[in-house]
Amino acid sequence: RHQSQLAALDEEDRDTPPCKASRLPRGGAVAVPKYQELMLPILRLLEDGRDWRTSELRAALSEEFGLSQDDLRERIPSGTSTRFAKNVDWSRHYLKRAGVLEAPGRAIARITARGRELLSEEHEKVDVPLLQRYSEFTDFRSRERSAEATQTSEEESADEPPALDDLNPEDAVREHYRRHRDRVTDELLERVLEESSDFFEVLVVRLMEKLGYAGEDGQVIHLGRVGDGGVDGLISPDRLGLESVYLQAKRWDSTPVGRPAVQAFSGSLDMYRATKGVFITTSSFTKGAREYAETIQKTIILIDGGRLVDLMYEVDLGVTTQDTIELKQLDSDFFNED
Repeated sequence: RHQSQLAALDEEDRDTPPCKASRLPRGGAVAVPKYQELMLPILRLLEDGRDWRTSELRAALSEEFGLSQDDLRERIPSGTSTRFAKNVDWSRHYLKRAGVLEAPGRAIARITARGRELLSEEHEKVDVPLLQRYSEFTDFRSRERSAEATQTSEEESADEPPALDDLNPEDAVREHYRRHRDRVTDELLERVLEESSDFFEVLVVRLMEKLGYAGEDGQVIHLGRVGDGGVDGLISPDRLGLESVYLQAKRWDSTPVGRPAVQAFSGSLDMYRATKGVFITTSSFTKGAREYAETIQKTIILIDGGRLVDLMYEVDLGVTTQDTIELKQLDSDFFNED
């Protein structure tokens, strides 16, 4: 019954008996259920009293939630696991910490008397706030550096970020990192706008160097002077300058760069008999500017303010590393299990 789900979950134990569980409702637009959404369904499956292998739980849950093969293959950002498998693991971990299930063996789950008592109360859902009633769980949570403790009170964008309590701890760390990065890049763009146009031209040249476009034998040159034809920099990746790329830098606040400015830059390339250019601005490009750059025979790359600061962040230009956090996981191979 569950062979297709087990194949997608890539588990070793595949010849398991069929399991019976009531149809679970799908909630929200997200296909893969969050780890807290899995807590009650897991307890209901364990209610039959037998020992359930993790592979069985995943197969039964994936069927009851109606997950597709694509849903089951969706991976977390690190690529080390599927999102569904990771959420099942975190849900089991929290339920075990609360004492409502136990693990009598490797990858085995069994309901406890406390778990049966919790189910008898007929809650609509089981989640972290409900599990806080158990002292073992609150002690565990106090020791754990929960993601909620560092949540900022900043105003969020129109695209509402995921609620941190709905994420497993690993995803919560990544969500915090994303928010931190967004805040730093916003500050970075504001600071760049405070500097002079000459500073911005030099910044663009240093960015190209950091990105490695000069090559081993080449160089990135700051032009930005009278008679440069509107070109602010030159990337010469080889000694003879056979593949030169020219740079244009516009430190504009909110006014988007339109088609005329990109056309003018294209004309400047003709003066140098060049076919490649990079146009960088702190603002944005109009639709007409982007369409023009895509249709001409020359190759002109457009980099707006958002992409600019993302690149600066990636190559440590204008930012410095404050701290490094390593996420580690158990090395099962170390323990030489049969």
